[in-house]
Formats: sequence, structure tokens, C-alpha cells
Amino acid sequence: MKALLAALLMIVLLVCSCATGGIGSQTKYVWENPEKTEEQLKQDERECDYEVSKAPASQPVAVPQKAWGAAMVDGMLQKNSLMEKCMGLRGYVLKKVDYR
Repeated sequence: MKALLAALLMIVLLVCSCATGGIGSQTKYVWENPEKTEEQLKQDERECDYEVSKAPASQPVAVPQKAWGAAMVDGMLQKNSLMEKCMGLRGYVLKKVDYR
């Protein structure tokens, strides 16, 4: 049980690290749409973030303790997926940018 929880925690940390570019990382992900200005990008990100925050969770509120880690990972992946769909519908593509 502890090994499973530790593995789930590592997955969560890895997902968070990838989403934020990681500590000391030289990789970043950015939204791109050559037809939009930086201000339009910020507005679209705010609007999509708001829409994602209103979306119902795929997991029930009362999650058994042993499934808590899995539910947290599922919730994060669901929110990332919804954000990608929302921004994609607005014409954005998520691009990986390497700084070397």
C-alpha cells in the first residue's frame, strides 16, 4: 500500500514538474497562434481557465483514502485535457520550447 502511494506521489510530482517546466529545466511549453496578440493569448488563457474551473470533476467528492492519489492524478490530467481542448478550439497549439 505504501509503495503504491509512493508511486502515485512520484507520478503527481512528475506531472507537476512537466507542467511547470521542472526545477532547473531548460524546457517550457507555450501556447502559439500566430494570428493572435499576446494580450489575446492572456485573455483566452483566463477564459479557458475559468471554463475549466467550472467543469464538473470526473471523480466523486468522497473518494476512498486508498484511491485519493489516483483521483488527484486523474483530476489533474482531466483539467489539462480540458485546457488543451479549450485553447485548441481558439486556434492555439501547445509547443515545446527548448532553451539551450
